[in-house]
Order: sequence, then C-alpha cells, then structure tokens
Amino acid sequence: MPGQQNIRQIENELAKTLTSVLSKDQSQVAALMVEWWNRQIIHAHCGKRDKAIPRFELVKRHMEIVADIEHDTLVDYFAVELPPESHKSHPMVANQIGLVGGTEAEFRRAVTNEWRARETRSRWSTENPWRRELIARYDDRLAEEWSDRHVDICHECNGLSEETKQSKGRALLKWSHYEAPDKIESIAPSVTTPSYIRGTYQVLSIDGRVGWHPDYVALLGFK
Repeated sequence: MPGQQNIRQIENELAKTLTSVLSKDQSQVAALMVEWWNRQIIHAHCGKRDKAIPRFELVKRHMEIVADIEHDTLVDYFAVELPPESHKSHPMVANQIGLVGGTEAEFRRAVTNEWRARETRSRWSTENPWRRELIARYDDRLAEEWSDRHVDICHECNGLSEETKQSKGRALLKWSHYEAPDKIESIAPSVTTPSYIRGTYQVLSIDGRVGWHPDYVALLGFK
C-alpha cells in the first residue's frame, strides 16, 4: 500500500534509533527486534499470548538481544518453530528412515527437527562466519557418538536376518531422538532444547555421514 513501510524500511528506521547499541550491531539488533515483535503479534492473534505487549517486556527482549550479540551467544531461534507448509524435506531423510521401517510419526519428527537444525545452522553462520568451524566440530562430536553405536549393531547383526537389522537400526534412530539429546553435551550452554541434536543427526544422514540401518552405506549408494 502507498505510504506503508516494508519490513526492511522498518528495520532501517529502528536501527537509527538504537544509539545505545554499537553501530556495527544496530542492524542486527533491529532485525531481531522486528522478528520478535512480529512473532508476538502472530501469537496474540492465535490466542497464545495477551494482545497487549507491555513496555517492560519489549525492553527486556531488547536487552537480551543486545547481550546475546555482544557475547556472541548462540541462540536456538528455531527450537519450537514449525516448517512452512510448502516445505519439502530432502528425500534421503525418508530413505534412511524407510530402511529401518520407521513410522510416519518418526518421519514427521525427523522432518521437523531437520528443518529446525538446518535453519539454525544457516542463521548462526550468517550472523558470524567463524561459527562454521564450531558447527563442524560439533558435527564431528555427534558423528563419533553415533559411530560407536553403529559399529556395535553392525557387529551384532552380522549374518542375521533383515528383520533383525531393521529392528536394531530403528533402535538407533530412536536413540538419536530420545537419548542423544540427554546424554551428549549441547553445542553451547545457551542451546538447551533437544531439537538441535535431533535435527543435526537428520542433517548428517542426508549425505550419509550417519545412518540407521547396518548396511545403509551400500543400500543407499553412498559408496
């Protein structure tokens, strides 16, 4: 509509008013404030919160955002977000889960958490490219924990039926969802929800770095 500001204009105007914030951080703080504000409006319309947003809540969120940026704190932005309806997951997620007879519910959980982790990783890398090394090191950590268990089930299933292999593989898939987030340290103290670990395992499964079936490498053509 004529005279109506778009989101980018609003962010730019807000950034100019943030004189107490370091100039290099003003644009990022403004963008995060507008993102937070829009989310609160949506929640209010959905009945998830009061329609009125008090000033103290706005000030509190502003202070949290500034502190997170100044300390380069990792924020799990997508921990409770859902993929857009148009989202289509990578087919390898379904292929990996299908090999072990996973249920539709397990597939849906995997898709949601893979999207959350992938979006979070992209956001962190965009905010600070140096974080890519941290993300890669943590991928190594998760892959190591998975590898110990996958090696064991490969040994246990040697010469056994396909049904047994599927059962062991599905147990490993369940481990990545239920147990791994409780047993493995998080990527940072500020990331406390389980979705990042759950989703990262699905991200790693796409290129075959991890898998669930004992023979997934051969069955899915990763070699």
